Amino acid sequence: MGFFIRKSFRAGPIRFNLSKSGIGVSAGVKGARVGVGPRGAYVAGGRGGLYFRETIGGSSARSGNRISSTSVQAPRGTGELFDEFLDTGLTYESPIKKSTLHIKQPPALPEPKSFKATLVIGIIFLLISLLNFSPKNPPIFSIIVTIVFLGTSAYFILYNKDVKQHAELTKQFLEKLFKIVEEGKKPPSTYIPESLSNASSNFKKHYSNKAIRAYIASFCNEVIAEKELETAKMKLEISNDEFLNAKLHVFSNLFDTYLEDGELDVEEEASIKSVAKKLNIPRETIESEMQVISVMSSIREDVNSALSPIETPLPLQKGEICYYRSDAKILKEKTLSTQTISGTKYKKKGFDIEKEGTAYLTNKKIAIVGAGVYTIPISKIVDVVLNIENSIIELSLDNRKTSLYLTLAMAIPFAAKLEKIMQK
Repeated sequence: MGFFIRKSFRAGPIRFNLSKSGIGVSAGVKGARVGVGPRGAYVAGGRGGLYFRETIGGSSARSGNRISSTSVQAPRGTGELFDEFLDTGLTYESPIKKSTLHIKQPPALPEPKSFKATLVIGIIFLLISLLNFSPKNPPIFSIIVTIVFLGTSAYFILYNKDVKQHAELTKQFLEKLFKIVEEGKKPPSTYIPESLSNASSNFKKHYSNKAIRAYIASFCNEVIAEKELETAKMKLEISNDEFLNAKLHVFSNLFDTYLEDGELDVEEEASIKSVAKKLNIPRETIESEMQVISVMSSIREDVNSALSPIETPLPLQKGEICYYRSDAKILKEKTLSTQTISGTKYKKKGFDIEKEGTAYLTNKKIAIVGAGVYTIPISKIVDVVLNIENSIIELSLDNRKTSLYLTLAMAIPFAAKLEKIMQK
């Protein structure tokens, strides 16, 4: 799956879908939108700022490429068929580059250690020691092993108790901090709570890396000043790299929240740009994300603007008007290879070119003119999906069982104008 814009995008806000790995659900009103996505729950406010709530104690930021293909791992021996789609290099170049935004995870909280195995071994050797004990010839080896394993078990039990206590404290402190930020109130200036200041460095690092995001969100929301944010950074012992990473997390949270619900209106666009500027995020770091915003803006303008007739060599019907043209290819799916592994069939698919030429968009049809003319009546189109990543428009037709795939040199404006025509 790629980066999709669906037919449901409409005049005004533009609606679209992200890939399966990144889609979430959201509900609410503008400016107070609550979302649940692949990284947990959060709240993002629009109109110039944001505040959020993230998963406590777990990973909350997605790392790696945002706009990317995903693959599903099939369970072995299921007897099912799984398709993998490969890029055969036949589509037109996309105006959007793959995201290079990489957000590092906060240091993970220490996990409790398993002591059952050491305890069992210690008990076994204790029994061996007791059964073979003799004052004149004590089983030294068994006794030493018993002491080592039972001592290790006792250490693990005490360690786990400490880990559980500090993990619960970390969770409570972060929940309290995020709740304050969600409510638009000024975060406390205690920074690292005293109860965590003596904990292991991993607990402090985890808390600090998550807490600084709350302070950054408060700064974006103009609840605290830049000087207070810098003080929080210093008191939380955050490095410059960690600080930039936290800024990217907050920006990414807002970006994903606005885009994953399928709309990007003018105010949301302004809000994202404002946050990027306010946080002084290097443009090259979020180049792909800003390209997405630019593309969404151009689509919104295209959908909202009036259609302008253009000249065409096509013979037109009475009342038919041509509005756009683009180099285009009609693609057809083909199976590249099939492999069966442990009873599960894996099929690799790709695109091949069925027809190639110039696509003309009129108020009556899409006509691809090359070696002959291939016509798609507008009245037969029931759904449109624009894959920005591959410059592909997928058309669902009411007289066709499978989708029709078009790749166009100017896929984005073509799709926008097609949507405008279909609204009439």
